Amino acid sequence: MILLMKKIIFLFILFILFTSSYGQIKYDKGYFINNNNQRIECFIKNTDTRYTSNTFQFKINSNDLPQKKGIESVKEYGIYDNVKFIRFIVNIDISSNKIDKLNYDKSPKWSQKQLFLKVLVEGKAKLYYYEEEDLKRFFYSVSDTLAKQLIYKKYLIEGGNTDINSKFRQQLWLDVKNPAVNMKSMEYLKYEENDLVKYFVAYNKYAGNSFIANTNYTRKEVINLKITPGLSNTSLSVINSYYNQLASLSYLYFKFNSKINYRIGLELEYIFPFNKNKWGFVIEPTYQNFNASTQNSNKVATIKFNSLEFPIGLRHYFHLNENYKIFLNGYFISNLSLKFNSSINFNFQSPFKITTGNSFAIGGGAYFKKISAEVRYYTKRELLFEYGYWTTDYHRFALLLGYRFL
Repeated sequence: MILLMKKIIFLFILFILFTSSYGQIKYDKGYFINNNNQRIECFIKNTDTRYTSNTFQFKINSNDLPQKKGIESVKEYGIYDNVKFIRFIVNIDISSNKIDKLNYDKSPKWSQKQLFLKVLVEGKAKLYYYEEEDLKRFFYSVSDTLAKQLIYKKYLIEGGNTDINSKFRQQLWLDVKNPAVNMKSMEYLKYEENDLVKYFVAYNKYAGNSFIANTNYTRKEVINLKITPGLSNTSLSVINSYYNQLASLSYLYFKFNSKINYRIGLELEYIFPFNKNKWGFVIEPTYQNFNASTQNSNKVATIKFNSLEFPIGLRHYFHLNENYKIFLNGYFISNLSLKFNSSINFNFQSPFKITTGNSFAIGGGAYFKKISAEVRYYTKRELLFEYGYWTTDYHRFALLLGYRFL
């Protein structure tokens, strides 16, 4: 039975990967402007990664083979109602904000580079963004001036402590001053996308200028809460390796037949605000139970196992359309679970208290709007972790339904 379930999971995951291979590589309606100021309508690959690239892939027609363009030949490109990039030659601070790379110099370390900057707000005052592996920088311009970086740099001070050069607030106060904002409130302005977008939007509104601040430009964290009832097919074998070395192989070996049990969980999911909301961190407190008995000759074994476990894991989504998406999970299940009077009993000696080891789980499923379905396979788990020669082989396969109410 377990072998059949493994095959079902394997085939299901293959199906997900096969389906996602068609749904993930998406080319959306867009354009680019070349060095001759020609505007070419096309379809651009929508990667939506955190980092800003100096190249992009496109197709003139949706059925064409993809082509690549770079910053040397393109002044601007974008995906309609989604994102826009403009080419600039800028001075950018290449100082790292990582603790192990800080120094005692509060001044930026400038480097002149040609970059594509993502447009966050358009209007009289424009806000741009650039990110690569170790850099996260915001730029601005007013009345079509050249883009200038907003300065924010961490540096070391005496005693091994750190301080921050937050000159970006002074720059905004002088160049993008909103009369409705006082100096005191500027102290609370953070060098973060949401804060700066709101500031530039407010400035353009107050100045009476038309502006664009597409919400697709700003990636927001998402928290989901879901109830996950389901059924588990559970099997268990228990063996004493010491006695089995002295006697026949089946002397102290107990095999419990597979059994269907109910389980219920409450899943809390945090969707990371990058890579088009494809990655999530999941924790799912789950109640499960397995109560059964078996016999070997005149020896009887009984298990009563009721627990609340706390799987934590990562999830990857494949967005197929607005209402339908599929996903793959990987979980770590710690031995720090709550067990309610759980034990394995034998008719020839005292009961053994169940003490679990760590285990893992893999699975995948599909969402339709707020409803999900998932199959999940759990790796072998030890239930007599603290009892020397006793070992167990505890396996589960689960079918889950879910309803997201937050």
